[in-house]
Amino acid sequence: MVRKYAIIILLVVMCFPTIGCYRTVYLDNGVGRELLITPQKAPASPVIRHFKEEVWNHYFLFALVPTSKPDFREIIQPNVPEGCMVTNLEIRHECTPLNAFIWFLVGGIYNPMTTTIEGDVVKAAH
Repeated sequence: MVRKYAIIILLVVMCFPTIGCYRTVYLDNGVGRELLITPQKAPASPVIRHFKEEVWNHYFLFALVPTSKPDFREIIQPNVPEGCMVTNLEIRHECTPLNAFIWFLVGGIYNPMTTTIEGDVVKAAH
C-alpha cells in the first residue's frame, strides 16, 4: 500500500514541471533592413549562407515567471549583411537535454529552455 502511494506521489512530482506556461515574447526592434518573414515564395537568389543561433530563455518557479525577452535585432542582424535578407526562417522553442538536466538539478526553481533561430541569407532583390 505504501509503495502504491509512493509511486503516485512520484508521478505527480514528475508531472508538476509541465504545468508552467513557458511564454516567450520576442522583441522586434527592427533589424535595420528588410527581413523576408512571409509564407511567400523566396526569391530565386542563391543562398549566400545559412545561419543558426541558439539562445536560452529563463523561467523560474516551474516556468510561471518568465524573465527573458529575446531580441530579434541582437540575434538575426549580425548574420544578415547589408543588401541581404533572410528566407526560410525557422524558430524552435524547446527543452534540450541540458535544459532538462538543469530542471532536474534545481527542482523547478529555475527552468531554462532553448530557442533556435535559423534561416538562409540571400541577396535582396532591388
